[in-house]
Amino acid sequence: MACGVWDDFRKHAVREGWFAPNGAEAATLYLHMASVLRKIPGKLLREIQRSARPQKKGAYEDLHFLFPERLYERKVALDGAKGIHKAQGTAASEALLVDAYAARIRSLLGQGLAVEAKALIDLVRDRYPSARERLEELTASAVARAGTLDELVGPLNDPAISHERRAAIEHAIQRDVRDLAALAECAALAPEDSMRKAACALERAFLAVTTGPVADVC
Repeated sequence: MACGVWDDFRKHAVREGWFAPNGAEAATLYLHMASVLRKIPGKLLREIQRSARPQKKGAYEDLHFLFPERLYERKVALDGAKGIHKAQGTAASEALLVDAYAARIRSLLGQGLAVEAKALIDLVRDRYPSARERLEELTASAVARAGTLDELVGPLNDPAISHERRAAIEHAIQRDVRDLAALAECAALAPEDSMRKAACALERAFLAVTTGPVADVC
């Protein structure tokens, strides 16, 4: 597909010395490929990615040009997005920059650097308020992994919380919170909160199973 052609051009240009591997030109190509991929419906893109993977076991092929997140994750792409937004200052260039930041945040979370990811999220949310809603899921995940449970669940007490934000927080709790006791005792949740009550019940059941007498079946 077109992104493969663009990536071949990038490799050839670097080999020929037309531009540096981590220069502005490479960044522009990475961002262009990512923006092209973003326009493809998710289901179709996943099918393209799946069909492009090597069929032979043990075979390897670098298919980063088919994955927008991998393209955005590259530091040069983030630097390029910053430069583009500085020059253009449009809603489109801001969206591109936020996409690049989001990929960087996901990369940090994938490396177990939740505190660093949270700091970067705070920076992006502060600089680009319009991106706050787009970063809800990443924010919840970073807060959950960083262990700041009160900060994670506190917004659930707000009756005006949006459905999207509530869903992001609940998903992060299901995926990232491992300490049931901490959730059951979390003062940021009201005692009658359904999630806190469920955590209490699960914690009691877990303790009953793991600390009760064990019957001799021999």
